[in-house]
Amino acid sequence: MLYVSAQWASLTLLLLLTVLVVSTVNAEFFVPEDVPGPPEKILVSPASDTSMRVQFFPPLNVKPEGVNGAP
Repeated sequence: MLYVSAQWASLTLLLLLTVLVVSTVNAEFFVPEDVPGPPEKILVSPASDTSMRVQFFPPLNVKPEGVNGAP
């Protein structure tokens, strides 16, 4: 009975190490997306005596999914 228990423990440890190694290797290939640049063509105009209106075009290379390219 002790032999089966030790064999089960060694297989479990081997499986755990395999999962850790695979997840570490996959993490090395992860590359974050580029950070977008500053806004383009900022237009500021008075909206009233106490407020202003700010308009700007989005920066270039912004992905439609979001700033970091994630959904």
